[in-house]
Amino acid sequence: MTQDAIHQAFEIPDTRKALKPTVFWGISEEIPRSLGALLMFLSVAVPLCLWWGVSSVRIGEEALVSPRFLPSPPMVLAAFGSLWERGFLLGDTFASFFRVAA
Repeated sequence: MTQDAIHQAFEIPDTRKALKPTVFWGISEEIPRSLGALLMFLSVAVPLCLWWGVSSVRIGEEALVSPRFLPSPPMVLAAFGSLWERGFLLGDTFASFFRVAA
């Protein structure tokens, strides 16, 4: 029995309201350029901020998550620079790639 049939059988008034058409509900419609740009920016900014926030939370003297498992963005950039300067970046990148691909 459908919801409409139940409403009719028990004389329940239908109080459901449909959402007004917006950019978010149109499946085959184009996303406006400004909204697309905002969504692209947020898709990078929100995870970066969450990463930075979680990696910097401290409980007393200790980090919530060990920097060994979740280094902060500045730590990653420092390691990137160090690997680049010493010439290890490309070799280490290929080694990691082949480990994952194997």
